[in-house]
Amino acid sequence: DLSPRPPSDIEDMYGPAPPSPGPTGTRSLSPGPAHADASVLASPPPRERQLGLFDDPNDLDGVQLALMDLGDAEPEEDAALDGIIPGLSADQLRLPHSPPPDVSAAAMPVLRRAGEDFDADDELTYNLAIPGLSRPEHPTRAHCCTLPDLSAPSLTPHSVYVAAHPHWFVRIIVLLGVFLNTHHRVTFRAVGLILFTVRAVFIGLGLITRDDTMPQTLTTALKHLHLTDKFHILIECTRCRRLFRPDINNYRIQCFQCNIPLFNISTQPLLLRSWKGPPPTPIPKTVAPLCLLLVAMLYLIAQPGLEVHFDAWKTRPSPPPAVLLFTSHIIIHRFTVAASVFSASYSSGAFSFSFPTLPPVLRYRVEYLILAALTDGPKEPDAEELQYWLEIIIDDLLMLYYLGIFGPTPSCKQGRRCRVVVICSCTDHPAMCKLSGLADKNHKEAPCTAGTAKGKDLFKDEYLRGGCPPRSYEEHRQLALEWKSLEGKERSEHFKEHGSRWAEIMRLPYYDCIRMTVIDPMHNLLLGVVKTQWYSRWIKTGALRPDTKAGTVRELSMMHEFLAEFKVPGWVGRLPMRVGELAGGSLTADEYRHLMVGPGCIILPLIWSHHLPEMQKEHAIAMKKHQAIEQRYKSATEKYEAELTSLCAQVDCAEAAQLPKLEKKIALLKKQPPIPPPPPPKPRMQQEEIPLILKLATSLKLLLAPTTTAAERSRGATLLHDYLVGYKEVYGVEAMMPNHHFASHILEEIEEFGSIYEIWAFLAERLNKTLKATNLNNRHGGQQEVTMMRAYYRNLAVRSMVENLAQGTPEDAQHIDALTTTTIAQRFMHQPREARGTFENLSTSRQEFSDIQEDGAFAVPSTHTSNAELA
Repeated sequence: DLSPRPPSDIEDMYGPAPPSPGPTGTRSLSPGPAHADASVLASPPPRERQLGLFDDPNDLDGVQLALMDLGDAEPEEDAALDGIIPGLSADQLRLPHSPPPDVSAAAMPVLRRAGEDFDADDELTYNLAIPGLSRPEHPTRAHCCTLPDLSAPSLTPHSVYVAAHPHWFVRIIVLLGVFLNTHHRVTFRAVGLILFTVRAVFIGLGLITRDDTMPQTLTTALKHLHLTDKFHILIECTRCRRLFRPDINNYRIQCFQCNIPLFNISTQPLLLRSWKGPPPTPIPKTVAPLCLLLVAMLYLIAQPGLEVHFDAWKTRPSPPPAVLLFTSHIIIHRFTVAASVFSASYSSGAFSFSFPTLPPVLRYRVEYLILAALTDGPKEPDAEELQYWLEIIIDDLLMLYYLGIFGPTPSCKQGRRCRVVVICSCTDHPAMCKLSGLADKNHKEAPCTAGTAKGKDLFKDEYLRGGCPPRSYEEHRQLALEWKSLEGKERSEHFKEHGSRWAEIMRLPYYDCIRMTVIDPMHNLLLGVVKTQWYSRWIKTGALRPDTKAGTVRELSMMHEFLAEFKVPGWVGRLPMRVGELAGGSLTADEYRHLMVGPGCIILPLIWSHHLPEMQKEHAIAMKKHQAIEQRYKSATEKYEAELTSLCAQVDCAEAAQLPKLEKKIALLKKQPPIPPPPPPKPRMQQEEIPLILKLATSLKLLLAPTTTAAERSRGATLLHDYLVGYKEVYGVEAMMPNHHFASHILEEIEEFGSIYEIWAFLAERLNKTLKATNLNNRHGGQQEVTMMRAYYRNLAVRSMVENLAQGTPEDAQHIDALTTTTIAQRFMHQPREARGTFENLSTSRQEFSDIQEDGAFAVPSTHTSNAELA
C-alpha cells in the first residue's frame, strides 16, 4: 500500500517494509526484535555535555587529555587484555560506572526476514531481506543498523528561534552571536563578551531581570538554539583504520584485528578520581565523523520549495504518487589543512552528496550539499582502508533504495515515502580509482577507467580521436570478485595483471562502476589539459617570459597590458594582474577556464604573431651555436678514436716491459671521452601552436557551456580531438599526459549526463574551501574533522533559521518586533560584493533575480530559471 500513512515502528530509521514481492523477489519485511544488547550499547544521556566531544571550551576534554599524560602505569587487568573475542558480552563494552542508557537513544532495530528464527548463539546475526547489505565482522564494528538513532524530527527553525527566549530583542542578540561565530569565525570568547555586555546593558535599562535566562556565553546560546550534533562520532583504529561503534566507552576495548587499544589507556589521575560522581567518558585515540544520508533527507524533504524539484523525475515514467524519488551524486574529495606554512602536511577527505534535480541556483549552494563523512589525516586512506567508510555509506544507500524513509513534506503532512539512488560519482582521479575499484593512471595493463587501452597504447591517434574500446562493467566486477577471493601476494599479482579490485559501491544493484564513474571535466580539462598547455609548455619552457630586471619588455608584459584593459562582468571571474609570474600565484580551475576561453584566445595568437619573428631569429642563432658545438664534438671524437687506435696498435707490437705503461694510457684515455653535445635547442614558440590555441579555446567554449546542441557537442569534440593529436605532433609523444587520453572520453559523459554543469566538481571545491575556513583546534586523531563537520552543519542550521526569519509574512508588518527581526535577518544575508566566477554566479543567481523582481526593472517569472536562461 503506497498511500500516505503514518510510519510504523519499523520506521525508526528507514521506514516501513516495501510491498511484497520486493525488487528482487524477496519476501516483505516485518519488524524484528531489537538486538538483545542494543539498549545496553546505546549512548548514555548527554547530561551536561550538550555540544559534543572536542567542541565546548568549557568542557573537560582538554583537561582529561592533558591529565592522561600524567598516568604512566596501566591497571593490571588492562595489561592482561590482548583483544576482545567475538562472544564478548555487551556489559563488557561499558565501564562498570557507566550510567544507564537513555531509551530514546536506543540502537536501530535489527531487520530480518519474517518467519525465520533468530540465532541466539550468534549475537550479531543479521537475516536481512535487503540484498547486498553488509554483515558486520565483529560486534564492535560500526554498522548502519546498530548506530544510535538520530532521525527524530526536530522543531522547525522558526519554532526553535521563538523558544530560545521570551523577549524578541534577546532572541535577535543570541542569533547575532551565533551567526558571527558560524559565518564570520568570531571566537567563543569574543561572542561571550558581546553577550555578557549586551545582557548587562539590558539589565541596566530594566528590560530584563538579573535572574533572566539570557545566555552569557556562546556555549549557552548554542544550547538555546538547539544546535546539537546530528551526526555520529565513530571510533577508529589507529593502525588498520577500521571504524567502531560510537556507543562504546570502555577504555579496555581493543581492535579485534590489530589488538591495540582504541582509547587512551591510563590510570585515572588523582584530580579526576577526587571528583564526586562517575569519571568523564574515555576519549578515543582517533575518531571519524559520519552523518547518515537519512538524517539529511528528513530535513530536506520538509523544506518549502524543494519538493517540486525532487518530483522532477515525474516528467519521465512516473512512480506511485506517494513515492518521492531522489537522485544524487556521490563526491569524494581530498583537501589539505595547514595550521601554518611551517606545519607538517595534513590531508583530510570528504564524502558528500549533491542532488542533480535541483536547479543550479540551488544545487550550487553549499547548504544543499550533504556532508556524509570525513576521513582523518594526516595521511589519506588507501583504496582498501577507504572501503571501511564506504561500507557504512553503501549500507545506508541500500536501505534508502529498498525501504526508503517516511517523513512529512509540505504537500503531504501525513508523510511520503522517499527513496534515493546514486546516478554517478564525481571525484578527482585518485579518489575515482579508489571508489570504483579501478587502477591508477600509471598501471601498465588498465590505466584508462573508461576504456581497455593499455599503457603503451594510450596516445595512439585512433584513441585520441575517441576510438578507445569501451570497458565492460560485468568483466570489471567479475575480476573484482576474483581479487576479493584472494589474499596477500596473490591479490597484488591479480591487480597488477588486471587492474580491478573490489569496491563497496559494487553492492548497489543499479550502479555501473564504469558508465557512472565520471572523469571530472574540471580536473581533467581545466586543471589537466589547460594547465599542462599553459604552465608546462609555455611558462616553464620560457615561451612566455616576464620582463627582465633591466626593463627589457617580453611576452608576458603584452598580456598584462591587455588584461588591464580587458573588461568583463564580475560574475565571469578575473585573472591575477601578474598572471604567469610568481607574483600572480597559482591559477584555479575557474581562472584557467577564463584564461583560455576569454582573453587568452584573443591575446595569445597576437603575442605569437608579434614575437614569433624575433624568436625565430634567436632560434637560428642558437642552432648555429649548436652546430658549431656538434662540429667540435665530431672533430674531438675523430681525434680520440685515432689516438685510441694508435695506442692499441702499439700494444700489439710492444715488449712486455712497455705493456703496463701502454695499458695505463689506454685506461686513462677511455675515462676521458669527448663530452657529447646537448640536444638541439627547441624553439620557444612555433607557428603550429596558434591553431592549437584556437582549437582548444573553441572546444572548451562549446563543451563547457551550460546547454549545448548535438551539433555543438559534435563540433566541440572534433576540435578537442584535433587538438590532442596536434599536441602530440608539435611537442612529441613524450610530452603527452594521461589527462590527454582521458579527455577523449568527455563527449561520452556529456551524452550520458546532459551537461558539464551536471557532473563537474566545482561544488566539491567550494565545500573544501568552506571546511578549510573553519577555526580548528590543530589536533590530530580526527578531532579536526569532528570540528569541521560540526561547524558545517551548525552553519547550515543557522543559515536556515536566518533565511526563514528574513522571508517574513504580511502580518509581520503590523508588529514592530517581527518587522525589526525580519529587517535584521535580511541584513545578515546581505552580500556586499558582486559574485565572481562560475560557482558564485550560479549560487547567487536566485538572490539577484529576487532583487530584480523587487525593483520591478524586468518582468522575470518567479519560478527558478533553467540552464538555458542562466546562459
